[in-house]
Amino acid sequence: MSSTPNQPTYACDAFHVTIGDNRTVTVDKFTFTASDKSKLDSVVLDWGDSSNLTTNNLVGQKHQYKQDGEYTISLSTFKVNGKTVNVSGNCSQTVKFTTPGTPPPTTPPTTLVNTGAGDVIGLFGAVAVLGAFAHRLFLSRRLSRQ
Repeated sequence: MSSTPNQPTYACDAFHVTIGDNRTVTVDKFTFTASDKSKLDSVVLDWGDSSNLTTNNLVGQKHQYKQDGEYTISLSTFKVNGKTVNVSGNCSQTVKFTTPGTPPPTTPPTTLVNTGAGDVIGLFGAVAVLGAFAHRLFLSRRLSRQ
């Protein structure tokens, strides 16, 4: 964290959420530092599902997602001494929820199974040829005995 005179710098040093039951997450770690020792007024927490939370106490905040999916939870707007400030560091985490036993999405087949007349005719032809061959073999043996 470097600073220029009269320009303090701010950093998000750590951010982490824990995944719980029923697609819930809980913020379990957040640290923020300011080069001028300013205190954080508030931060906007984007849960990644079009819902946000503005708070000055992130640790312990919980959120439940309505459906399975992958979500990126991030801290977007930091206010220090009533002013919106730029913050360095990576304050985001991606979580993914999949309900066990949920079948994967199916994709329709690109070609349909051929169940037309061609298959039936081919099968009938093969049986007819085999039958004729067996009849000829049987008839030739019978005639040779006489």
